[in-house]
This record gives sequence, structure tokens and C-alpha cells, in this order.
Amino acid sequence: MLTFIGLGLYDEGSITREGETALRAADRVFAEFYTSRLLGADVDDLEAHHGIEIEVRDRAGVEQIRNRSCRPLRTAMSPFSPPAIR
Repeated sequence: MLTFIGLGLYDEGSITREGETALRAADRVFAEFYTSRLLGADVDDLEAHHGIEIEVRDRAGVEQIRNRSCRPLRTAMSPFSPPAIR
């Protein structure tokens, strides 16, 4: 199952409790930061706070999600940040 989790608005503590539960249950965690960035945290902060390893995907990696390297996505959780408001 593929689940999308919002990263929140500021730092590693911004993910909801339900999102944290989903992260801990995930086989793999992917994140992208080209649509929006957390102002108060980086990937290392997120990994340390939630006790997970995050695979950062670039735009091409997200948009070409059907490639072979992402086949395990059927059982992964993906905390993608919400689109930036402009």
C-alpha cells in the first residue's frame, strides 16, 4: 500500500500522530522537497526524530515512479510535502 503523509509546516515535529504511526509501520520511506521545504528541519532531523531512514527523491524520481527502483512502493509509505502556496 502506498500512503502519502504531509510533512507539516515547520519542523520534524509537524507530522501528525497518525502520520508518525504510518512512518513507523512503513517498509520504505520516500520524501521530496522540490515542491516545498520544511523551514525548521532537514532530512537528518526527520530521520533522527522519527527513527527512520528516508530516501529523498528528486522531481524526476517522483514523476517517473513506475521505474524498476520503485516497484516496492506498493508496500512503502511516502511522506511527500504539500505543494507550496504561491
